[in-house]
Amino acid sequence: MLGHFWAEWAGPSKMMRPILADLAQEHAGRLTIAELNIDQNPETAPRYDISGVSAFLLFKEGVEIGRRIGAWSKGQLEEFVDVRL
Repeated sequence: MLGHFWAEWAGPSKMMRPILADLAQEHAGRLTIAELNIDQNPETAPRYDISGVSAFLLFKEGVEIGRRIGAWSKGQLEEFVDVRL
């Protein structure tokens, strides 16, 4: 699962949402993408030590196996996921 911690006011978050929609469609059945708005869920971001948005946490079997912060190209995000899953 790829978790995306985002906020409406954050430019990188706005840039990443269409890329994530494409990835979800292209990797359906292989990758679940979950998005969490940090403003609507203020207690969750500190539990995952989120210091900036957009933040991407990659989980495998419930364990975090990777983390990236900021805006990424579709290719960079795919590579981040592919080398770890």
